[in-house]
Amino acid sequence: MCLQVLSSCGNGRTTNGGVVDVESVHVNASSEYSCGAKHFCSEMSTCKEAKYYHEACNINKLDRDNDGIPCESLCL
Repeated sequence: MCLQVLSSCGNGRTTNGGVVDVESVHVNASSEYSCGAKHFCSEMSTCKEAKYYHEACNINKLDRDNDGIPCESLCL
């Protein structure tokens, strides 16, 4: 699976045409969090934690209004 890369993205390897092969991208995950452990904003205690689960674990429901900010009660 490949995704088009925006110029503001800085993580992962790019191939021809600014496309990232998402299977080959290594997520720089913090050892303090683990995908699968939490799924709801009410389980998060910091914005950093919410961003980790949203971005690294692809839990899109943490950003209910799709504005790029997960768990707005923690991140605003």
